[in-house]
Parts: sequence; C-alpha cells; structure tokens
Amino acid sequence: MIDKNFSGHNEHLFESIKHNQENEVFVIWEECHKFISGAIDREGSIFDPACGDATILKTLSLWSNKTLIPYGVDFDIRVLNKARELYPQYKQNFFCEDFINFNIKKMPKVDFGYFAVFDNYDFTEDFQKKWILKMSSIVDHRLIFSMYGEKNDEEFLWGR
Repeated sequence: MIDKNFSGHNEHLFESIKHNQENEVFVIWEECHKFISGAIDREGSIFDPACGDATILKTLSLWSNKTLIPYGVDFDIRVLNKARELYPQYKQNFFCEDFINFNIKKMPKVDFGYFAVFDNYDFTEDFQKKWILKMSSIVDHRLIFSMYGEKNDEEFLWGR
C-alpha cells in the first residue's frame, strides 16, 4: 500500500490514492503493478509514452525505492498537466502529443522505458513494430511492457 511517505511529493495525489486504497479496483491495480517495481534495479530516468497523470511513474519510484527522473508523453493536456503538477521540477519533461507520432529525437537516452498497451496491440502492425524500435533506441537499460485486457492480462519485461 502507498504510505504516508508519499504525501511529501504531492498532497492532493496522496489523498486521492489513500482514498482509493479502500477501493477494490485500486487494490487490484496496485497488485497488478507493484511487482513491476522489481524491474527498477537502479536510480536513473524513465520514459512512459502514454504517461497520463504520471501516477505509475511516481509509484514505480516509490515502490522500488529508487529516484527516477520522469519523462512522458500524453495527448490529453488535462491529465498531462496533472503529471506536471506531480513533478513540478521536471514539468519540461512531459510532452503533449500523440505518442505514435511523437518525435523520439526530442528525448535524451533514458535508463528505463515503460509502455502499457491494451490487448489490441499484437505488435504485428508496422507502426507498432516501429514504436518498439523507437523506444529501444533511447532506452539504455530496461524496456518494461505491460499488456492489459481480456486476451493478455499479464505484464512482462524486456531487458538488455
């Protein structure tokens, strides 16, 4: 469970998560994601090409007990602004764009890449293959994939 140590980062987000801990959906979300933090084996930087409000980036840092410099892309400015509020010192690291068309050359090399997709991705389409190649071109250490949905209710890791 997220504990009081989270509150120093963003009081509003902490209160939201604390409230949601009593919610069965949040408990399931946490159980499905917390083990991913085991893939974070050192401090560094992390990129999420569909970061939303950056909650997963923050919780991965907390659960792994590693400092991570976040980078993210999301097409929804409202949720992206929440990510920028969560990480005010890194707000310039969050880009409001569609990740499929995102110019990866804007990104520095990062230690970790986190990519969550629904099971409508089977990585047979050219744009899906190209995106994996784009991400792997900037990730120096470990690329972490999550696949959700009825067909693929699992998460797996790709590392180097």
